[in-house]
This record gives sequence, structure tokens and C-alpha cells, in this order.
Amino acid sequence: MAEKFLDSISMEEIKENMKMTRMGQMLVNDGFKAGIEKAKLDNAKSLIGLLDEQVIAERIGLSLETVQKLKTQLASANTDQ
Repeated sequence: MAEKFLDSISMEEIKENMKMTRMGQMLVNDGFKAGIEKAKLDNAKSLIGLLDEQVIAERIGLSLETVQKLKTQLASANTDQ
């Protein structure tokens, strides 16, 4: 959306200014946290069926309940196909 109103130089300047603000840093941190959580979920999904649920939860850093929910979701998705 910003492309409609700003040229690339202006966007880079705003990007640099946002990096220096507390709000900008908070947004970056939130993005990192979301990315890490997504990676954990993706890794757990790839290990379901190969390892015990408890081992997956411990090694990846997810709760056992989360791994069990992922397993249920994957099983449901496979039966829908």
C-alpha cells in the first residue's frame, strides 16, 4: 500500500526511522517471535508420525497439548483428502 504514496527512497527513509523507534523495534520483535513460532509448528508437523509426541514437544519447545492438536489436525486433513 505504501508503494502508492511513496517512492522507494522515501520508504527506505521511513524504514530506517522506524528501526530507531521503540514501536518499530516492538514490531520487528513481534515478527521474529511469530516466525519462530511458525517454524516450531512446521518442524513439529514434519516429525509427527516419526517421533513420539512427548519427544517432539520437549525437543522443539512446544506443549504436549499443542503437538497433540497438530496431530489431530493433520489426521483430519488427511481424511478430508
